[in-house]
Amino acid sequence: MSSAPSKKQQAADLLRKALADGQWHRACPLLDELACQGIYEWTATDACKLAGVEKRMARGKFPAAVEWRLRPANADDALVVCR
Repeated sequence: MSSAPSKKQQAADLLRKALADGQWHRACPLLDELACQGIYEWTATDACKLAGVEKRMARGKFPAAVEWRLRPANADDALVVCR
């Protein structure tokens, strides 16, 4: 008998699907989508780590925004991963 996936696993799966194109996406709509599914900030942060999400501050945009993408498979280890 298998148990249902944890909230963290559900969030990581959603992030992998949403970020599958490898492009940068604004984090706010993704966090809103997670919140609609009952997954909130602490769990989302853990899910980012699990999914291998990179984050950055969007440059040249006002107001400033955080953007996320899946870490490329051949990425340099020096890149910042979502914490």
